[in-house]
Amino acid sequence: MKKIFALFGCFVLFLFLFGNGTKAFADDESLFVLIREEEKKIIADDPYTKGVDDIVNISSILGKTTAQLKGEGYNSLHITVRFRGKEIDDGYQEIYLYDGASSNSKKLNTTVFELTPGKKQTSFSSEEECLTCKLDEIKSDMVCIRWGAHGKGNDDWICRSVKVLLTAI
Repeated sequence: MKKIFALFGCFVLFLFLFGNGTKAFADDESLFVLIREEEKKIIADDPYTKGVDDIVNISSILGKTTAQLKGEGYNSLHITVRFRGKEIDDGYQEIYLYDGASSNSKKLNTTVFELTPGKKQTSFSSEEECLTCKLDEIKSDMVCIRWGAHGKGNDDWICRSVKVLLTAI
């Protein structure tokens, strides 16, 4: 009977440390790095020539190069992007992840979302989106976040207070 209680106690301790602890860790705002504070208008439908680029320096944030991360057995980079956004025109918002800031950079991932599904978001709201890419696809120790939009007619929007959390997986 004592063994059962001891095992149960270890299980409860494990859940407390790793179950709740993981969520608290992921929600810790201090782990996010501010990339850009100022407001930038996102020009719809053309993130390549009229878009906004935010550079994420992997080695500065994680303290390791992508080569070091791969050498330690990591295969992917998970990027959580937090920002505040509002719409000038109703539409869909997009985040593109590229392996660089040049016009010939390779697109690594994309996410499409709505600030407020089905209606125009006229005041700033806090948003969070996640993207993942393979470390092998990253040419240097940086990635570029490009912002876009699409929908009927104009679908411009504004984002500010862009923060990222990088996790090697």
